Amino acid sequence: MGYVTRGDIVVIAVLVAFAVAGFVLAPRAAGVGGHAVVEVEGRRVLDLPLDRDTAVAVTGPCGDSVIVVENGAVRIGASCCPYRLCMRMGRLRSEGEVAVCVPNRLVVTVRGATGGTQFDGVTQ
Repeated sequence: MGYVTRGDIVVIAVLVAFAVAGFVLAPRAAGVGGHAVVEVEGRRVLDLPLDRDTAVAVTGPCGDSVIVVENGAVRIGASCCPYRLCMRMGRLRSEGEVAVCVPNRLVVTVRGATGGTQFDGVTQ
């Protein structure tokens, strides 16, 4: 019961090699984003390219939020909301990723270079 043969070791080594190769060689599910769309209260207020570092203040119902683009990613750098959860959502760089500040009614969405988003599936 406690014996491991050479054949067992070979099978385990092959399975581990395939698993590692799958993670290394597999393409990413989401494409790299080309620009970030910023909306306040459902209205598009900014369209920021992710290839240029910048910081922009956006005014919402509760005050100003700062949208920061750096190193090909976008994030909410500062906000007027009480708990600042939106600031903890991190950097967004892949197409379809979203950061939301509910009190300030602010939505930041990463879009692809063509402007569309990638879908996993569509239902009717």
